[in-house]
Amino acid sequence: MDKVYILDTNVFIKAADRYYGFDFAPGLWISLINYADTGKLGSIDRVKHELQRGKDDLASWVNEHFKHAFLSTDEEFRSRISARLLT
Repeated sequence: MDKVYILDTNVFIKAADRYYGFDFAPGLWISLINYADTGKLGSIDRVKHELQRGKDDLASWVNEHFKHAFLSTDEEFRSRISARLLT
């Protein structure tokens, strides 16, 4: 089974606010989109909601470019993840 990397809220916020702003390092943000498109990288819906509350450039980027990469954390998702962790 291929690995999937799940990013937490802090990864997005720290990158945007400190080291990899959208205007300074656009390649990072393009890479995140590209890896998400391949299914190798993503996040969860709870992170998406947290980022959208920011009403800033990061929230806009999420809504415009990355919203497809957030997985649902409903009961089915939690069951699938639990099963993968136990194998």
